[in-house]
Amino acid sequence: ATGSGQPPCAPERGGRLAHAGAGHVVCEHISRHIGNRGTEHGGLKMQGREHWLAWPLERLNQGAASSSRHDSLYWWALEFSPRVAVLEEALLMETSMVQRLWGGLQPMLERLDEALSMACTAAQPVRAQANTAWLALARLRLLQQGRAQGVPEPEAMPADALPLWTLTALQPHSAMLMRLGCQTLGQVRASPRAGLSRRIGARALRAL
Repeated sequence: ATGSGQPPCAPERGGRLAHAGAGHVVCEHISRHIGNRGTEHGGLKMQGREHWLAWPLERLNQGAASSSRHDSLYWWALEFSPRVAVLEEALLMETSMVQRLWGGLQPMLERLDEALSMACTAAQPVRAQANTAWLALARLRLLQQGRAQGVPEPEAMPADALPLWTLTALQPHSAMLMRLGCQTLGQVRASPRAGLSRRIGARALRAL
């Protein structure tokens, strides 16, 4: 971490720092030096050994002490990892290539929690983690629902056990899938592939 308010390295070819409205900076800085393996999902490169963290963007914005809330949050995240993205309602950070710099995963998580508590005035937001960005987002949604209902936070739920509504690509098809007896991502994945493709389309099938 440089502590200078600047990212640890400049955006490389393939990453971008885009502006969406006044004061709203969307950081999608996807570093190239991890390699070209993996598949693309919604603009994010997924790899088997990645480690993604997800925080609810709305809660972070509510708690940000700076008047330039979006900018400060994204620069804060970029001090820990050059791979930061906004994916729907969440701020995501990929940490596999920087964990050793922070002394390992657990020390890094502790430093992140400490830095977040200093950057935000609101209560510490819920945090989810997974090996893909979409799975981290799905787990974050489940954790947020549990917290809103006063349910203790569970252990990390396997992807196949997650309910349908946690995956964005399945939300438009959830009523139809539930009529077929599918309640979880795993039950959808276990359905015959040809029939499933006709019902939900190629995009949702790729997401699964």
